[in-house]
Amino acid sequence: MKSDLSVADRLFVEQNAYKRALQYFRELEDENVIREQNLKKRNTEITFRKQNILLAQSTIPQKINVEAVKIENDRSQRYVNELNKQLSNINNEIKLAFETYQNIDLQIQHIRKSQNLQFQNAHNHSRTFEHLEKIQQKSYQKYLEVSQGENKLIKKLGEFEKREKIVSQKENKYNIILSEPIDDIELDGFLTEEVENSLQELENRLKGTIIDDSLLLEVEKEMSYLEYLKKQNQKKKRQLNLKKSENSSLALFHQNSHQELAQSLPIHSPKPLSMSSLRQSIIINEKNQEKEQAKAQNQINEMINNLNQRNQKLINETVSIDKLARKSRDDLAKTKVEYLNKMKNINSLSEHIEEINDMKSKIENEKNQILLQKHRLDNLKTEKERIIRANQNLVHSRKMYESRKLDLKKLNALLELKRKDLKENLEKMNKRKIKCQKLETEVNSKFKVYKNYEKQVLKIEEEARVYESKIQENCEEINLSFSIIDEKARTSYENFFLDRTASSTDQFFL
Repeated sequence: MKSDLSVADRLFVEQNAYKRALQYFRELEDENVIREQNLKKRNTEITFRKQNILLAQSTIPQKINVEAVKIENDRSQRYVNELNKQLSNINNEIKLAFETYQNIDLQIQHIRKSQNLQFQNAHNHSRTFEHLEKIQQKSYQKYLEVSQGENKLIKKLGEFEKREKIVSQKENKYNIILSEPIDDIELDGFLTEEVENSLQELENRLKGTIIDDSLLLEVEKEMSYLEYLKKQNQKKKRQLNLKKSENSSLALFHQNSHQELAQSLPIHSPKPLSMSSLRQSIIINEKNQEKEQAKAQNQINEMINNLNQRNQKLINETVSIDKLARKSRDDLAKTKVEYLNKMKNINSLSEHIEEINDMKSKIENEKNQILLQKHRLDNLKTEKERIIRANQNLVHSRKMYESRKLDLKKLNALLELKRKDLKENLEKMNKRKIKCQKLETEVNSKFKVYKNYEKQVLKIEEEARVYESKIQENCEEINLSFSIIDEKARTSYENFFLDRTASSTDQFFL
């Protein structure tokens, strides 16, 4: 039997084999009955022949038909050969029946093993089903826990989104504050020192923290813009200092020149001018004082007017410079206040930046946790689907197991019936085998007797042949003697010869 066949196919094959074995057993029984009848007939014929032989031995020997004896011997030998063939066929059939019985027994053992395996598999399936039920309960609890955690994470995500919106609004406000330009007014060293100190503080604070590139770029832009303003203010300061020094030197020069002219020419000009008198004395001494005095006075007056105009211009410029200085001081104070306010805003923004970075890092961590939880949810969903499939398979396997149990019960009942039938058939076969063995022994004994009988018959045939040859010779002699002897002597001689032959035959058969 192939292991790929199903249970129904195996049962069908076994039933067919069992039917064939029964049919074959019945045919053997019928053939054995026929053989017994033939053997009985043959025994009757043999006994009849023995009786005839005994009668022939008791009576006067007659002329034996050799051809009839040969034919009878051939018939008996053929019959014996047929009996031997039938006996060999019976033995072969018995062997085949025994082999079929062994095959059926092996099939029964194989079915028993398959039943045991099915019982073990069913027991294992029941255990696995209980284990899977526990796993399903645990997975359902995990699923509930994960769903609760997912809801919490969704709430946290909503809170973080709200916080992100608030932070983005604050960032926009701070960017607007930072985008306000600083006035192009000269700055003192205080601003530079404050900027450097604030930069150092920011660097010290931001060593352990991570800031976005956009904020760093904005801070760098602000610092570069402050440096540019600082350089421009320094240039303006230098220019103003130079102008101030020039104006002060010109004012001193005009004051000195005005005093010298007033001293030299007190009549013509109300202002004292000492330098002009000296120059006139030098000119008068060198040249003619009378001719050139008018020209010198005109030139000096022109120079004095020019100097007075320049002095007024310088005074106006100094007044405007003083006004500008006052404005610059006011603007510096304002810029200091604005700078301090902006630095406070920058410090607060840096603190907010740290908070924002912390919030962003927390948000990223929460996002990573959410991704992990989603991955776990996916894994749990796959496990749940796998468990559902396993449960479905278990339910199907339970149904199959129950159906197989019923099939196995039916098969066991059929197998028990078959076993009973096989036992009965085996008992019958054994009885039949014993009968066949007895018949074989009887046939062998009869065959031996028949062989001995054939040997005796052959011996008798040989003796008969010799006796016939002698009889023929004697007959020839008798015929010759009958021709010579007369009828009376012939009758006496024949009686004597017959008595002699009868006595010789009796001795031969005895």
